[in-house]
Amino acid sequence: MKKEESQMLKHIPWVLWREWIDILSQFNVGVQLGTAAAGTFNLNCSFHGIPCIGYSNVNTQNILHPLTTVEVGDIDNAKHIARKLKDEKIYKLCSETTLKRYETY
Repeated sequence: MKKEESQMLKHIPWVLWREWIDILSQFNVGVQLGTAAAGTFNLNCSFHGIPCIGYSNVNTQNILHPLTTVEVGDIDNAKHIARKLKDEKIYKLCSETTLKRYETY
């Protein structure tokens, strides 16, 4: 974690996987706009019905979060989606979509 990030981001210390899943369930939106190793963050968000904003080059993002996927480097569209997720109807649609797709795929 960079020093300046502590003021704007919530970092979770390293924990065991089961504890991580419980911690993740407390959040409303996930963001994965960096290098995704195996796409498990996107998958874990979907398990909880948490919309995840992420890049299109990650299979789990494309499959599970089609309404919140952006092209690589498209930060402007990612911000636009984040703002749209404040709308309860849009959030609910994204949440229900990812849960359904998690169960299907």
